[in-house]
Amino acid sequence: MNDNKIKALILDFDHTLFNTDTDREVRKNSKVKYWDLIYSKIPEYRLYDGWREVFSMAKAKNVKIAIVSTAKNELIQRTLAYRFALLVKITL
Repeated sequence: MNDNKIKALILDFDHTLFNTDTDREVRKNSKVKYWDLIYSKIPEYRLYDGWREVFSMAKAKNVKIAIVSTAKNELIQRTLAYRFALLVKITL
């Protein structure tokens, strides 16, 4: 019996799942992050092609998904909530 089932996916947030270029200058050039401005850019973030299907397949096959990033956890949560209408639990 072949039991090589994928149990989890580990993905990066910026430029793997989402194109976050709309806030790049704010995040890069400011010593103090202007989080309200960055959060206001979330509707402009674009999920790269193919990921919706991957997420649907992972859900159907009970595969866990972990998102790793140097981005602030709240930014990831807000983006996922906006794009997928769900709030994901983030474990540090």
